[in-house]
Amino acid sequence: MDDDKLCEDTEDVTIQRVAMSHFARALVAFNELTAAVEAGDVEAEKDARDAAQSLRKATQTLFDERHRVAGILKGEPNDQTPELDLDEAREDLLGRLGRIAAASRSE
Repeated sequence: MDDDKLCEDTEDVTIQRVAMSHFARALVAFNELTAAVEAGDVEAEKDARDAAQSLRKATQTLFDERHRVAGILKGEPNDQTPELDLDEAREDLLGRLGRIAAASRSE
């Protein structure tokens, strides 16, 4: 394995770790909102639905990224897999997490 390939593999694994970290934070925020809804907080119900949607998207992103990285590490790159724009993904995930955090603070 040459240095360029090793560097690419390391970057792919790092991307997967970032996606897992974002997913974990989204899950914690969703669990907090769920507890608020179960406690009877009607306002939190809409926020919980929105958070659940964000969590589903984060989950799908995580699974897609894990599948893509697994294929790359096995030496099976998929030309149909679009390149992940880290800056765009980071902004999207931070925006979602910000909305979840704001919703859980508004309780």
